[in-house]
Amino acid sequence: MAIYILEYCDTWHSMDEIAPFANRDKNYIRNKVLPKLAEKLEKERQNRLSKTAKEKS
Repeated sequence: MAIYILEYCDTWHSMDEIAPFANRDKNYIRNKVLPKLAEKLEKERQNRLSKTAKEKS
């Protein structure tokens, strides 16, 4: 679901637009999908930063 929403959101979309696209209600997107997506993206960002730091060492 998160990848599906990321692909849709190559440009900014409101929660009102994302919900019908994902065939879910706004509360589900806000409370279930977006927190998991944010966590995943943060982990990926941290991994990239770690790799960059190791390469510079």
